[in-house]
Amino acid sequence: VTAPPRLPPLSGRILLVDDEEAVLEFEREALAGAGAEVVAVSSGEKAIQRLQRDTFDAVLVDSAMPGAWSGLDLYRWVAANLSGQEKNIILAVSNIRDEETRTFLNRTGAPYIEKPFQVADLITVTRALLTRTQSAAAR
Repeated sequence: VTAPPRLPPLSGRILLVDDEEAVLEFEREALAGAGAEVVAVSSGEKAIQRLQRDTFDAVLVDSAMPGAWSGLDLYRWVAANLSGQEKNIILAVSNIRDEETRTFLNRTGAPYIEKPFQVADLITVTRALLTRTQSAAAR
């Protein structure tokens, strides 16, 4: 029996955006435990403040946050104000059947992960995005 190949640790800075503290903590522990440098914020407003002064290799955003900024709104803001950075966003989607959400995902091609998700799925989706963005930056 051969052991499964060990994947290298995640490398990169990740911004987590979710209004639920328990979800933020779960995501932070999973991604930091896999090697990433993680910053977590609880609202779209706080995410915009961080994005205006820091750079991140990936941004994991809850698609359906209450308040002025949903995850979809935050994606649109990034696309309009930090052109090209929207490619670094992964949407965490609670209701894939929601028509607005499905239309948005189809139109943008944004990577997403369906809630609830397992740690392994979160790391796999994040690793794929980080690999893509880091190889694009190396060109």
